[in-house]
Formats: sequence, structure tokens, C-alpha cells
Amino acid sequence: MELSVKQKNIYAEAYILLGYLEQKDFNKIPKDIIKAIEQNRNREYAYEMDENLELNNQKMMPETKALLFNILTKYILSTDEKNIMMEKQIKNEHKIEMQKIERYNPENLFSKKDAKGNVTERINNRYNGNKQLVKAEKSPNFLKKIICKIRAIFK
Repeated sequence: MELSVKQKNIYAEAYILLGYLEQKDFNKIPKDIIKAIEQNRNREYAYEMDENLELNNQKMMPETKALLFNILTKYILSTDEKNIMMEKQIKNEHKIEMQKIERYNPENLFSKKDAKGNVTERINNRYNGNKQLVKAEKSPNFLKKIICKIRAIFK
């Protein structure tokens, strides 16, 4: 299967950025992963890393960020560092969800928005009391309910 130019460019960016890791961290990544990135990268792609910027401020494709995030969390970071990273990711996702709620507030979907500040204030008042993220519980679908009732009859 031939990789697209974009995929090869993602590998090129990741290869260059991984080259800036300390040797002890670089050695934690399995050799076959490094070899796959090296073989599949676009050798003509000119990506330049700004050494004055931190990794999270570098200009790179979102897919490259995702690839590096997966490599960091799976192979390089300690358990404590993974937990901190996951907490940051959860907070970021929560922030994005709050922005969506603010933008597409279902309570005011069909009403006129006379002042955006009022809508934002109502959203903040509604959701600030719940500081923890709520996990959505999946309810069993209709077929599973029927199967469970049938099993209960035969028991």
C-alpha cells in the first residue's frame, strides 16, 4: 500500500522532531517504530524546527502532533507524567465542550440573542457548579433488554 504525500510528510516531521529527543528517551522507542518512520518519510519534505520554541509551540501538522503524542504516552513518559498529560487533555476537551455549549446552546437555539454576555453568563452559572467531568452512562439497547428479559424468564 502506497502512502500519500501527506502521510509521508507527517512521518518526515515526526522523524525530525524525534531526532531532538535526549538519547535515553529516544532509546525507549522500539527500533521497529523508528525504522518504519524513517522508511516511510518524505525525504524531500523540508521541515525546519525552531530550536527556540518548545515542542508544543512548533509549527507542525495536527496528525504529527497526534503521532508524537501517542509515541510519548506509550513509550517515553512515566506513569505520573502520563496522568498529568491525560488530565491536561481532559481539561482541554472540557474547555472545547464548554465552547460548543456556549456557541450552540440548546436552550437558546431558537430564541433571539439580544446580548451574548447574557447567554454566556447563563451557561457559566449552569455548569460552574459541576467541576468534575461527568461520564455518560450507556443504557443497554432495546435488543439487549429483550434478551435479558427472556433469559430471566428461563432462569
